[in-house]
Amino acid sequence: MEQVDVGKVIQDAVSRFSQNRIGDKPLVSVRLSAALTAIPWPDSSLRRIVKVLLYEALMSNDPEAPMDLCLRRRGELKEFDAFVRMRPMYWAQLRVAGRGLRLRDLSFEEVLNDLGYQSEEWFGIKHTTTQFAVFAKDTLPKQKLIFCTDPGNDIKKYDLLLPVIETSIVSYRLPDRQIVENRL
Repeated sequence: MEQVDVGKVIQDAVSRFSQNRIGDKPLVSVRLSAALTAIPWPDSSLRRIVKVLLYEALMSNDPEAPMDLCLRRRGELKEFDAFVRMRPMYWAQLRVAGRGLRLRDLSFEEVLNDLGYQSEEWFGIKHTTTQFAVFAKDTLPKQKLIFCTDPGNDIKKYDLLLPVIETSIVSYRLPDRQIVENRL
């Protein structure tokens, strides 16, 4: 199990984009949860997934429109249990939002397919334009991703939900307690 520092991957992707893009660049606001440092992932695909999602979003965004990137911890997604068929300890949510986003769902799905993730199911919420997709690998059927698109009216939102099934538990041995006697 590899520990992926998604916050660092985000910062590196935004920094590299800013250095490499010629012309106007969108203002990018990044918010990272201090409680979410590393995400355990069974292979190296998570880094590439995050980089490609951010690169596609940054490249397709109108340079005049600001973009918001947020990485936070989410609790249970009870309403999705029937579709996802898993209950991780918690979910890490990477949200890309902005008025100028023109990310194509299909291009991101192709990237996931290239990394071995197949769409299990696409579903929507009644009376909205929000759509969800559940992706899994044949080799890792219990390690799933949820991709959510919400084109909305004004602000477009794209969420990548990553299940955190286990956390690294680090044990420390405390030094033996020393008793100091004062003798008068």
